Amino acid sequence: MPRISLRPDYSESRIPNFSQASLVNMYAERGEGKGAFPVVGDQGRVLKVSLPSPGRGQFVHLGKHYVAAGEGLYRIESDWNATLIGALPGQYQARFAANSTQIAICAQPRLYTLDTETEVFSEVDDHDLPDVSDIVAVNQVGAFLYADSALWGTTRAGDFRQIDALDIATAESSGDPLVGAVIILNMLVLFGTDSTEIWANTGEGSPPFDRAFVADVGCVAAATIRRFDGSVLWLGRTPSGGVTVMRTAGSQPVRYATHAVERLIEACPDLHLARAFTYVRDGHEFYELALSNGSVRVDAATGLWTQTGAGAWPAGAFPPPNNYVNAVTIDGPTAHQSQDGDLYVGGDGVYTDGSAPLTRVIRTPVVAGNGKRITMHRVELELETGAAAEVEDEQFVQAYISRDGCHTWADLGLRSIGKRGDYGKRAEWRRLGQVENATIEFRYTGNGPFNVTGVYADIDEDKRP
Repeated sequence: MPRISLRPDYSESRIPNFSQASLVNMYAERGEGKGAFPVVGDQGRVLKVSLPSPGRGQFVHLGKHYVAAGEGLYRIESDWNATLIGALPGQYQARFAANSTQIAICAQPRLYTLDTETEVFSEVDDHDLPDVSDIVAVNQVGAFLYADSALWGTTRAGDFRQIDALDIATAESSGDPLVGAVIILNMLVLFGTDSTEIWANTGEGSPPFDRAFVADVGCVAAATIRRFDGSVLWLGRTPSGGVTVMRTAGSQPVRYATHAVERLIEACPDLHLARAFTYVRDGHEFYELALSNGSVRVDAATGLWTQTGAGAWPAGAFPPPNNYVNAVTIDGPTAHQSQDGDLYVGGDGVYTDGSAPLTRVIRTPVVAGNGKRITMHRVELELETGAAAEVEDEQFVQAYISRDGCHTWADLGLRSIGKRGDYGKRAEWRRLGQVENATIEFRYTGNGPFNVTGVYADIDEDKRP
């Protein structure tokens, strides 16, 4: 029986009957064995800590986990109890940086420090400190951005509380205001609305940086700037005015999104509110871009983009975006913070997304004959069976088919993939009828893993001329 060549990524076309192939809450593995690749379903997440709204950021330093939520800064203990450290006024996402003895927290427009030994937490009240929008640190020196300005300044080495009004510089290549910053390979990368500048930390001068490179690619949303797989990713604006995900390649920004991802970006009505976060699972490092109209992520191991989604949605529809605003990976587990401030932790053996179902979806490419009608006798989903979390908990996979270019969908019904230990179960659907073309969607919301190695179809092509 011929194999349907699955697409291991999000590859929806502008033309529905050309391709609507996608993975949702799944990702591809590279490896030997049956088929070109297996696709693996996400693990679920369980609520660990309830915190005030909104979720404003997380930071891990010297083995300690800190969270900004509501108008407070919290330390999260190893048993997931939260201890309030102090008040952190405002609603903006918090930005964190660290030297050997302090953590700096930028809660726009103010700057705070936390002494990592004494846990003394207080606002920096230096009269030379302006309103700030971001802070990063390199070689013990803090570099902070003036709010709504092209100016930036530095702190004294080893002390974020010591500010000299003379230690300032201007990202003046375009004169655009700075929106964010990041450190990569001891280089300070400054993102403006229309340009990106890289400054080398020379250790000399005031401030101790020299401009090394300028690119005419800006940043649309500061909350999308993230270090990823030895580089930096962000939602950038090109010189022609287009918006896409950019990646540093050496010192040169390059386009990193696919056309399908760019169509999602184009359809977003409020790009300035976009956010992104990185996390690791089973050796895969992900960069997830969350927009108001959908969420997508890219896998550093494969370079493939896939969709993520929250809850449940109709067949063929676009999944609702996830509710998470940031994430940190802490010695294995990843803690995701929701917009409501709460912390959720992923883990094997968890198959819900908090209190919502974890929906995992595979949508095939279009199956068609060579300009002729085809008869689909049988379709089989080859997957891991008998892996239910509970011994007597029988699991089922749902299938849908579109016979009109993904405009409407028909329910093909549920198929059992067995109880725990039913390793010989097969999921197949028969007598699918005659079609010009077909797209099949498989979805699973059950209490178990959803790991797929292939899709097969028994198809005959119409022999009439």
